[in-house]
Amino acid sequence: MIKTALLCALSGIMLILAGSFGDFKTTQDSRIAPSKHNKLCFFVQSSTLNVRNAPSLEAKIIHQLPQNSKICEYFETHNGFLHTQEGWIATKYLNLEPKKPNYTRDSALALQNHSNTILNYQVSNKPKFKLTSTTKNSTSIAQNQKSMQSPIMQARAAMDNQNYTRAKNLALRANLANPKDSESWEIFAKSTYLEGNPEEAILILQNFLRQNNNKDLTNLLKQMQQGQKI
Repeated sequence: MIKTALLCALSGIMLILAGSFGDFKTTQDSRIAPSKHNKLCFFVQSSTLNVRNAPSLEAKIIHQLPQNSKICEYFETHNGFLHTQEGWIATKYLNLEPKKPNYTRDSALALQNHSNTILNYQVSNKPKFKLTSTTKNSTSIAQNQKSMQSPIMQARAAMDNQNYTRAKNLALRANLANPKDSESWEIFAKSTYLEGNPEEAILILQNFLRQNNNKDLTNLLKQMQQGQKI
């Protein structure tokens, strides 16, 4: 009887320890899992893009991606290739924006006429009255807007505090509001570089500079390519 009781007690202790270890492992795994919401997405620019089983033009083609395929999940870059969930793809055929269709002259004219029609409708249906607000309300709104920090200001502060993950997220938020804001690209690229992902940071700047001429970001790209401290 005593032996049976001891065996039951030991079994219970082992089950408790196993459960605790499982909870600890789950918590630990969730902490080390890479964040998916602070990566930029890329779009395929060519009509089709080969997916290979290794980062080389001689590697076997295992799949093809159509134009404007959106790629948000990737791991590393090597030898001019990006490692995705499906395989390796050449980075020179990627861009940060989808490929725009080539409109003919007639279709462009039709689009312009459609825009003019909407504009004329809005003007003709403009309300005949004007909304007014008191000076007190205007002052209050201005004060509230002034007190609220913009995402780009918060991103700068996060960079100063070396909180690079937060800086990247805030830079992305600022970029959604203004995709041409060079400072949001600078903060995102620097944060990525300082997190220990220099090849990804270089790829991001290269894609942005293909369509945007910016002297400061060009110099930053050169520093990263030379492995300099930024």
